[in-house]
Amino acid sequence: MTNNTLVYCRIEHLRTLELSGSDQATRFLQSQVTGQVTTLLPNQGIASLLCNRRGQVVTDLYIQRHETSWRITLPNHFTDQVAKKWRPLLQLSNISHSEITETTTVYLLSGPINGSIALNPSSRDQWHICITDTDQLPEAIQQAQYLEQSLSEAKIQLKLPSMTLSNSEKMLPQQLGYVSQGYVDFKKGCYLGQEVIARVEFKSNKKFYPILLEIPEAYSDQLCKLLCGQQVVGQIVYTHSGAKSVLGLGYLTTTNIDMQTITLAGHDQPLNLIEYSVSTEGKE
Repeated sequence: MTNNTLVYCRIEHLRTLELSGSDQATRFLQSQVTGQVTTLLPNQGIASLLCNRRGQVVTDLYIQRHETSWRITLPNHFTDQVAKKWRPLLQLSNISHSEITETTTVYLLSGPINGSIALNPSSRDQWHICITDTDQLPEAIQQAQYLEQSLSEAKIQLKLPSMTLSNSEKMLPQQLGYVSQGYVDFKKGCYLGQEVIARVEFKSNKKFYPILLEIPEAYSDQLCKLLCGQQVVGQIVYTHSGAKSVLGLGYLTTTNIDMQTITLAGHDQPLNLIEYSVSTEGKE
């Protein structure tokens, strides 16, 4: 994806849950997800995370506020799990909930855009999320170029992971790169996993630096450790098999290494480094 021209792709395989009762549903969501929902106005939305009590990411999700309800759009393979997890809590709070069959469409965009029609949780302004209730492309982006590549490929090139059954409830937002992409609001009140996530962010000496690598085909479905010599320096968190190569999105816990000598555990050949990010804050 490029920042010079507005391009977009549609996020597929989503289902939507609706919570009715604006005030109580607002308080409930605020206590569950990593994003700030109380400041949203009707028809506004955010991309956020649902974590477990250990701070590990269960799934990413898209939240949109309506006049008297909230819509939570998330991947197919996590919808039933989240609904089951929330059901007793919603009943205790007298919040009605259901899965809606009306269309909720989520677009991933990259490039210059009118911010009034899109959500952009990234401080780097690299990408945007646009949530609509119809199949029609919003008028303001109808002239955008449709991206002729898969969503997984588009996301991984932006260093955005996709949550799967393989990486769900195994890693913190920092390890998956969600913190650097703006999915966690550290100024909001309590939510599931907040204590762990905040402690890692502000009190731990360990830092996580996003990295994008080309990895061998044989390791395309594995969340392997990254090595420099015999030292474990990071991990792959998500992979995508493209037409020409397999891309691996991961993190490093140090940058004081020779980047050209990084290997996968069990694989001796150095990996082709495509891109890595070093934060100036907390840099070693």
